[in-house]
Amino acid sequence: MDGMGESARLQAECAAGRDGSAVGIYVHVPFCISKCAYCDFVSYAGLDNLHDSYADALAAEIASAPRLRARTVYFGGGTPTVLRPTRLHELLEALGRRIDIIGGAEMTCEANPDTIDGPTLSRLRAAGFNRLSIGVQSLDDDVLKVLGRTHDACVARRAVDLARQAGFENINIDLIFGAPGESLDSWTRTLEEAVALDPDHLSVYSLTVEDGTRLAAAIAAGELPSPDDDLAADMMAAAASMLGAAGYERYEISNYARPGRQCRHNVDCWRHHDYLGFGASAHSKIGGVRLSNHGAVDRYVASLLGRATGCSKMIDSGEAISCDGMELSRMPQRVWSQSLSVRDRACEATILGLRLLGGMSRDRLDELWDGAGIDVGVALDQLRADGLLEAGDSVRLTERGVALANEVFRAFV
Repeated sequence: MDGMGESARLQAECAAGRDGSAVGIYVHVPFCISKCAYCDFVSYAGLDNLHDSYADALAAEIASAPRLRARTVYFGGGTPTVLRPTRLHELLEALGRRIDIIGGAEMTCEANPDTIDGPTLSRLRAAGFNRLSIGVQSLDDDVLKVLGRTHDACVARRAVDLARQAGFENINIDLIFGAPGESLDSWTRTLEEAVALDPDHLSVYSLTVEDGTRLAAAIAAGELPSPDDDLAADMMAAAASMLGAAGYERYEISNYARPGRQCRHNVDCWRHHDYLGFGASAHSKIGGVRLSNHGAVDRYVASLLGRATGCSKMIDSGEAISCDGMELSRMPQRVWSQSLSVRDRACEATILGLRLLGGMSRDRLDELWDGAGIDVGVALDQLRADGLLEAGDSVRLTERGVALANEVFRAFV
């Protein structure tokens, strides 16, 4: 940490979060019906007995939060809708008592198709959620089986219809391409069916095989073929073409939206704005400081409610990081805090900003790196010469750069 100067700076930035620019709020619900074959997120199946105590712990953490302003609220997971709608409503109310949620705030809840029905969706809408993100992933039943999903395409289509009937006017569907054995024809049919569902937003991700997942084990054992990178590139191009023709703007590498329906919460994160996370494994970024909570559900609950024994004390992260008079880094659910260096912040803001297809202003990029004492002009010139970047008044990925984005990002690490 940078001593008292860092604390004073953070306190000032927290005050700005209260009285000026608003932060994003993220609430993590780490429960699922079952663990998908590809998933390495912090999520757990078979812990139904912890649902209520976990919701109580979330409410306790929220009640002890600094009094900030928020313009977005995002419940993610896991699968938030495995909790009862009444619990989700109570958590929203708890946020409203502690956080100044501005009028017209984007309020998102993630859901899997087999965890929602008409009454559940109506209760979520009445509670105040105005955006629903549905984990469809594919509309090919064979692909869904490879991914280890617990729903089929029919259930997914029905979930989108029910969300409309419940009054949701802002619906996202998640899709994954590149599953082992998936063909370009299958992916094209999924895209056609997804467009026919008329969502307001689509998040379209290339499958990543993560170590320690069931999918990685099956591929290692020869039970499934490895994903084909060239085929995945063709699938990504097909999505860009088909969704663009259907009127969706590609505003981020993996995200497409109808006009005015970009995900504000995620856009703010890509613009390196502040956010405050609640729940097991939740991360926060306030000013130049990152914070993280316990990842294990029982340890998280115990740290806030004292309902279990053997919960280790949080790691002492050094200087107390204060916000709104609270020592955020030393709250019981935290496991670490980190003060980002000027270079760290420049690197993060550049990589996140370049994920947006509109890119970032050259003045902003120069300001970030000049502050770190680093001239990135040579790197920009090389990336432009390689056809990966356009660099004028603004800096943005070219079409080739979108396909090879990781090569661009490595230049700033």
